[in-house]
Parts: sequence; structure tokens; C-alpha cells
Amino acid sequence: MINATLDYETAAKANYRDPRARVRVSWVDSAGESTLTSTTNDENRAAIMSQVTDTITTTTRKWMHCSSASYTNKPILDGTCYPMPSDLVSGQVGWYGSVESGALGGWASPPVLTIEFVSRAFVNSLIVIQCDTQYNEYPTEFTLKLYDGVSLEHTYSTTTNTATTIEVDLSGYTFDSITKVEITIEEWSAAYGIVKINEVRFTTQNVYTGSDIVSLDIVEEMITDGGSLPIGNITSNEISLSLINTDDRFTYGNTNSIYNSLLRAGVKIEVWLGFVLPSGTSDSSADTYIVETEGSDKVGYYPYGVYWSDDWVTNRRSLTVKTFARDRMEQLRKTEFDDSLLYEDVTLYDLADTVMNSAAAKVSDGLEWEINTDLKNTTIPMAYFNRMSYFQAIKQIVVAGLTTAYVNRNGVVVIGASI
Repeated sequence: MINATLDYETAAKANYRDPRARVRVSWVDSAGESTLTSTTNDENRAAIMSQVTDTITTTTRKWMHCSSASYTNKPILDGTCYPMPSDLVSGQVGWYGSVESGALGGWASPPVLTIEFVSRAFVNSLIVIQCDTQYNEYPTEFTLKLYDGVSLEHTYSTTTNTATTIEVDLSGYTFDSITKVEITIEEWSAAYGIVKINEVRFTTQNVYTGSDIVSLDIVEEMITDGGSLPIGNITSNEISLSLINTDDRFTYGNTNSIYNSLLRAGVKIEVWLGFVLPSGTSDSSADTYIVETEGSDKVGYYPYGVYWSDDWVTNRRSLTVKTFARDRMEQLRKTEFDDSLLYEDVTLYDLADTVMNSAAAKVSDGLEWEINTDLKNTTIPMAYFNRMSYFQAIKQIVVAGLTTAYVNRNGVVVIGASI
């Protein structure tokens, strides 16, 4: 349901409506790419550097460590701190440093994180640095550099950061080739602290509206496995998108275009639909509602799903580039749930949470979910999942719970929807 503003409802119900579409395509996304390597000059023995680019942004637990200088970070033996894990499957750590900062948070030799990858174009990019989510600590001063080989292409620096989730906005910049991102931490927010950074992610995004969009078709449907009851249904949605290509920027083989290497399957596509708002409207962007000025019009947009593309289709005789894209359920359908245990006296809620936590470690791009608390009312004496997809595991849960599952228009998997 859309909790629409009065002006939006007026625009949607008017005799003459002016509908608009907005599409954001993340052409480059470091999420889960196997070609990325992360190294540093300051690595704790328990750091797991491969987790810096694995798309998981939440630290599993509050990991125990101490500072020899003043014990500002001494381990707290109250059950809230845990020993560092020794392998990838035991917990999310990321980059933990070994050298503590000084009394003012600085280092004589600053820690440096280097992420290297195959050359790619950066256009209107966003780089997100996620600090450990269990500690309210962050770099107050750092420098980020972009390289093409040994050539320095861009430098960003700040001395006033106060956020644990840091966004470096490179919109307006175009780089034909970047092969390395280097982050130098000059000062940390905690005296005698060590670096704790869980994830670094970079994307290249473009927003398309108006005449950039040739066509956009959305299919929202319920899929069953042939049963006669309307339970166990799972929404599986898809879009068909066509963008204008009159300048050949999306044409395969056009080596003069930065998009030549970016047309691939698995590209994230976010969709908004809306209307031109009445003249004089006071609507402004709030939460998931986006209000933008396009020419002389003010347009209100509500989200209409998050999708991941198949291959892109174009050629030199085509004025468009086309793709089909499907929602999160398609990723869950293609990913195997192979680490099930035997669960005794477990509620459907806990089973669903177990399945989704397992999926979050394998599915890219920050899997989010909501589980209806009504599923806590159903307890299974003994449960076990054979090797199957996460989609199939969710389906078994919703059948047992006489309910449904779907992906909402913000891209969140909802299990236990009301029917």
C-alpha cells in the first residue's frame, strides 16, 4: 500500500493525469565481485580482509579486543563481547587493525586499505565505507584516492567526519578507467583505538527519466506450485526495460563509450512511478517518497521495486537497449541452501530467520527481510531442510504457516504476509 500525500492522490485521480517513470541503474557495483582484492599495512591477526568487499554490512558480534596503552578498549566480560572468529563462516569481521591510535586518535604511520580490481569506468559513482556496527567508532580524518594503474585520478579527503556509514559522492565525475581504491586513515574517533571497518563498496549509478525511458513494463504476480489452496504463494515480479540509445553509448563494441564494459547480467535496477503534482504543491522528498523538479514540472515518485537484470540486448541498427530484470526472489531461487541443521522445537519465525540469515551470507547487495511475528505461534517439533534453493525453503515455511511471502516495493523480502 502507498501511504500517499494529498497532492499525490489528487494527481493520481485527476481526469487528466501525467504519469512519469524514474529508473536508477547501478552499472558498476562491487557487491560480491570475486575479482576484488583487499590488502592493508595494518592487519589484526584475526582480521578477515576478504569480508571487506563481500556486501555484508553488519558485524556479527561485538568482537573482543584490547588496547595496551590505557585499556580504553579492554574486553568486557559481561556476555556482550566475543572472541574473534577464526574463519569466514563463524562471523563477520572485515578489517580490524593491529596498531592502536595515540591519545588524540592519530598514528605515526597511518593505516592504509587498498582495494584492487579489473579496470572499470566510474561514472557518477558512490563509495560507501561502513565501520563496525557494534562500536560507535569511525575515522574522523581520512583520504580516499582513485588510481588507474599507478596514475592518480582523483583525491577526496575530510577532517570532519562523524558518521559510521560514510558516503563519498562522486556524482559529476567521469573516469574511463579505475583499477584501485586507496583509503588512508589519518585519525580515529577513539583514543588508543584500532581501525574497525566492515565493508567498502562502490557503485556507478545513472538515473533515467522522461525520454530516456522508451518503455517500462512491470509484472507483479503470484506463483503457486500447483496446489489447490491459496497458501504458500510467493510473489515473483519482473520488469522489461528499454532505454534510448540514439547516441550508441550502449552499443556493444563501441569502445569509445564508457558503458562498453558495463552491459552485463546482474545489474541492479530500481524503479519509481509517479505523477506530475498539482501546481503550487508543497510536497517534498520524505522517506521513500521522492519529489523532483523536471523542467517546469514537479513530480512525485513512489518506489516500485528493486530488480537485477538479465543480459542487455542492443546492436548498431537499434535505437534502444533492452533487458528483463527480476526481483530478489529470483536471486533466492538461484542460490542453494546447503547448511541446514536439525532443528528441534523451533517456531516458523525462527526457521525463517535462520534461512534468511544464511541467505544473507550468500546473496549480494544487502539482503533485507521482515518476518511476521504471527509465525512465532507455530512450533515445529523437528525440522530439517534438504539441499534446496532459499526460494524453496521459504516456500516450505509459508505453506506450513498457511501464509504467503513476497518482495515489497522497497526490495525487502516479507515472510508471513497477511492473506
